[in-house]
Amino acid sequence: MRYEELREWRADPEGFYMSYPRQLPFELLRGQFEVIHYFEKNATPRDGIYLWGSNCLIYYLSGHQAPTRFVSNLGIISLWAQPSWREELIRDLRKARPRFIVVTRDDALPTITYVNLDSESYLKTFPQLEGFIASNYSPVADFETFVVYRRS
Repeated sequence: MRYEELREWRADPEGFYMSYPRQLPFELLRGQFEVIHYFEKNATPRDGIYLWGSNCLIYYLSGHQAPTRFVSNLGIISLWAQPSWREELIRDLRKARPRFIVVTRDDALPTITYVNLDSESYLKTFPQLEGFIASNYSPVADFETFVVYRRS
C-alpha cells in the first residue's frame, strides 16, 4: 500500500494530482488544472467551451458540457474515423458557438488513433476546424500543454 501517497493526497488533492509521479504522458494533469483555474476566473458554465483534445477532466471539473457528442477528439483524428464525423463536428461548433476552444498539445495517442500527431499539430490536416478557429477565435491563454482561444 502507498500510505505516504494517501497522506499527500489528503493534504492537497489537487497538488498531488498535478505532480502525480505515475501519470501517463498524455494525461497532462498540471495543464488540465491550469485550464480549469483559467475558466474559474474567466468563464461561466453558460459560455460554453469545446476541448480539441482528450483531456475531458476539464469539462467535468469546470462544470461545462461538450457542445458535441465528440467529447474527445480521438475518434475524429484517428485513421478509422468516418469523414462525416468531421463535418458533424464543424456543424455542431457552428451551431453551439462556444465562447472558448481549448487546443491540447503533447497528447498524441498513436496506439489508439494510428496517428503520430498531437491535437495542435493535427489541426494542419483538418483545415475546416483550423479555419473555424482562426476566423472566429483569438488566443487568450497559452499554457505549456494547452492553448485557450476566445470567440472574437
